[in-house]
Amino acid sequence: MGLMGSMGISMRWAILTDECLMLFKSKDSAYPKACLVLEGAMFSHVDDKKHTLKIQLVDQSESVLIFESDAQLKEWTDAIEFVVETRISVTRMFKAPLDQVSARCGDSSNSLPAVVDLCIVELQLRGLSEEGILRIGGSVSRISELV
Repeated sequence: MGLMGSMGISMRWAILTDECLMLFKSKDSAYPKACLVLEGAMFSHVDDKKHTLKIQLVDQSESVLIFESDAQLKEWTDAIEFVVETRISVTRMFKAPLDQVSARCGDSSNSLPAVVDLCIVELQLRGLSEEGILRIGGSVSRISELV
């Protein structure tokens, strides 16, 4: 599958979760380049191009997915529609009543939405190496004072 995002970024691999479509540069990429949150998204086929599906997100940004065949287009369209129509209403965390989210999550250790999980992974990967995320650079004299 080829994917063309709203910023013209070409993607080659996608994973559909209960909340979003994660877009990767390749199958071997460690983390996604984009995550399209599907709740409230609108879908349409691009008339002048074969095997394409346009996704318009709530924030009005658009992504176009380009498939190799009509069969592949139908398979992905059906899967995305299933997630939007059934899974999001069941697993929704954002804009959902707090009592429903709490009851659904219970004491589960995996109770965070995929978007939050991805943010935590990014913080763990970059937080200590990028100044201003989880650390603030200090002067040598101030560090010596503290140690």
